[in-house]
Amino acid sequence: MRKLSIFFFASIMTFFLACDSDELNYKIERVRINHYQYPFDYFESFVGMAYIVQFEDNFGTDSWEYLLNYIEDFEYELGYVYDIEVKKEYIEHPAWDIGKVPHYTLHKIISKTKASDETLFEIVLTLSPTPDYFESYLTQDADLNYFLMRTTEIKCENFYDSLSKNIENKLGMSGIFKHMDSDKIELIEIIVEEE
Repeated sequence: MRKLSIFFFASIMTFFLACDSDELNYKIERVRINHYQYPFDYFESFVGMAYIVQFEDNFGTDSWEYLLNYIEDFEYELGYVYDIEVKKEYIEHPAWDIGKVPHYTLHKIISKTKASDETLFEIVLTLSPTPDYFESYLTQDADLNYFLMRTTEIKCENFYDSLSKNIENKLGMSGIFKHMDSDKIELIEIIVEEE
């Protein structure tokens, strides 16, 4: 009987130690995701539309940061603010020899709140920090419609000629936008960088 008790105790301890070691490999974090995304081109590490986020410590503040990462199993819809829980773990980066990087997987959606139709937001469209450097986050399809990073369509009828001319002249610019639907935003104003 004593051997059976020791075996049972050892089995329980092994189970709890295994659970503890699993917990060391990841943690659950709460994240707030803003209603729009921001374009980034960081070569091989991240190219696309980044989430604008607050981690739980910053909820309700004006402090937002960019999450240059994807969230596995999360289907983001433009125009909504999300509060979610993610499983954050560190994995080896497949492209670079930089050690471990964070990997996020959706754990659960806590809330999804639609932004007001009148909410305005600013996004960088082109960069021109020096006379020798120009980068555009805008692309066009066969019908000459503008897109941000080939994903978010921009309604810009009133500004089409200005956008095209500023890109041709390699001027840095941002746009003020409002939401239209889950994959389209409307350009309300262009802000050209001062030279």
